[in-house]
Amino acid sequence: MSIGRKSLLASVVLATALTGAGEAYAAKLFKGIVVITARTNTGLCMAEYDISESFVVEYLANVGAETTPERLSIMSTNGSLLLSNADATPTLRGAGQVSVAGNIFARPVAIPSINTQFSISAVAATTVTVTMSGTANSLGIPGCNVTIRGALTYLPPGGY
Repeated sequence: MSIGRKSLLASVVLATALTGAGEAYAAKLFKGIVVITARTNTGLCMAEYDISESFVVEYLANVGAETTPERLSIMSTNGSLLLSNADATPTLRGAGQVSVAGNIFARPVAIPSINTQFSISAVAATTVTVTMSGTANSLGIPGCNVTIRGALTYLPPGGY
């Protein structure tokens, strides 16, 4: 099974696990590519993140008034990270706090909280594409701010 298919199945399992028994859950899963457009010009940050480097991203977006945090999964050939909203609002849009968990180079990564500022287009029941841009501050390296831009497409249930 390919890494892409495994990560997609993991996202489906994640989306399924987030639903409670009898609870209506209107989250939508989007997938696409994001590109690093800028990063802090310090030695460690430049060594870790390259401008124009791209990643496959899956975005589990809230459609209505869900209380479940939105999630953004970032995958590369070196591993994957899951960014989950960690503040009072369940959305990744705008300024906020996210937690980061995953594995990079077969080593676990766990960052309890980083500041982000994401502009993500609105998601409604009929939305089929999402654009996003924004910055994650101190992403794994203190003082290393990474700016991304990307476009994602809706993955309909049963169409995975």
